[in-house]
Amino acid sequence: MLSNRFLFGSYYRIMDSGPFHFNDCLKMRYERKLGPLETMYHVYYTRGVDIYAQMATLLCESPVRKEEVSEAMVCLLKRHPMLRMTIKETGEEYPDFKFVEMNPVKLDIQVSPSADKEALLHEESCKSFSLKEGPLWRLTIVADKASAGARRGLKRHEFSFVFCFHHSLADGIYLRTLFADFIEYLDMVQRKTINSSSVKEIELLPAIESLLPLLNPNRRLVSLDCNNEDSSRAIDALQAYEAHFSDEIAQLRNQQQSTKSIRSHLQSNNSRIFLLQCKQNNVTVTGACIAASCIAFGQLIRSSISSDVRVLLIPVEIMVNMRRYTQKDSMYQAYPGVAAVHLPLTVKLPLLENLQEHFWYLAKQCTDDINNMLISGYPLEYMSTEVAQEINSLPQTGKSPYVLCITNMSTVDGIVKPKQRSRFQLKEFPAMTQIGIDDMPIFYVGILTMAQELHLDIGHCQRYTSQTTAARFSWNVFSTLLNFSNL
Repeated sequence: MLSNRFLFGSYYRIMDSGPFHFNDCLKMRYERKLGPLETMYHVYYTRGVDIYAQMATLLCESPVRKEEVSEAMVCLLKRHPMLRMTIKETGEEYPDFKFVEMNPVKLDIQVSPSADKEALLHEESCKSFSLKEGPLWRLTIVADKASAGARRGLKRHEFSFVFCFHHSLADGIYLRTLFADFIEYLDMVQRKTINSSSVKEIELLPAIESLLPLLNPNRRLVSLDCNNEDSSRAIDALQAYEAHFSDEIAQLRNQQQSTKSIRSHLQSNNSRIFLLQCKQNNVTVTGACIAASCIAFGQLIRSSISSDVRVLLIPVEIMVNMRRYTQKDSMYQAYPGVAAVHLPLTVKLPLLENLQEHFWYLAKQCTDDINNMLISGYPLEYMSTEVAQEINSLPQTGKSPYVLCITNMSTVDGIVKPKQRSRFQLKEFPAMTQIGIDDMPIFYVGILTMAQELHLDIGHCQRYTSQTTAARFSWNVFSTLLNFSNL
């Protein structure tokens, strides 16, 4: 039975004002100002970016009905207060916003007839939210997959859905928790072992910044100065790319804004060997994928770079989970909200060497540079200064100098908890985030491990980079990883 505190809409995004609502005079219980990181992501949202769409495809023991999804989502909203929030201006000086709980609390659950999952992901990532009324998320079900599977006599029913959310509510780490809890609640709803009215509501935690330690004045300092190369022998990646692809960029300018993703994965045996090779070379998967991406980028443009240029400087942004710096309490380690920040890293790609032979050296260098920054506490310093500057700065025109943005979601198998694995199996987990031109990377590289296979997601803006160029880059990354996944 659905709790009477919740108002859920029809399955075509019209908010029904039917019986499921609570007293409109009820005082809002949860309200607080957005922290700096949450504010930064909201400012990005107001500029038309940072809506994140994540799809999951499950193979289920029983077909999934819309009513069961609604009941599971009511349970989820009770346990995750961020999903009950709207964002409103405080009335103070911009940018100053606050989270305010929806009144009444609403669900936005839709059904899409689209059989094209990539098209649906793109469509969902382009839709906005009602900031003042909420919700700042929506769940879109791909219609009739389960019953179609049953009609074909399959043992499992396929259930696909897209969870789309405002980035001030959640990051990729928290997203995994939301998916895991939703599947657990869906399982209990189907087995009739839970009633949403019995689920206790959790209160909203403070912003992540209040849970982080103060900077230690005696901390190790990390130098990020990468300009010690002879300027006549080094070239910046964005400059080199735009010179190499100037005609392509000019031709694509009039195209409609659209993001495209190219997805690939290493088979389980290759993935196993690659992970083993990483371990033997004292390299993280993130470090190896940064190296592969930089080598792939260099291969795209190397032919047009002057022979006397020795180094290609490739600025990269990596996503860092700030939960690592919180208290040891497990509640904070699993902080429910946004706690990931873009951290800058410049990779020096030597152009006069065989790039493939240079792979493990470069991967080790990337791994060591990242580890040194994390140990030094540099991300804390970055949050305390750069986030505020980003909030108050005007958006830059043209591509960001950070030509690559690399995110490692690590393993996602835990989205289906052990107790649910006899009834649910994760089949697919693709994502989509909008990539424009202004102040955005050329390529987004998403990494995750699922069912012991390494998956790659290469995203690009189709008004700036052609499908052919993106496919070459994607293949260069994949083939580099594949070359080092063979004994």
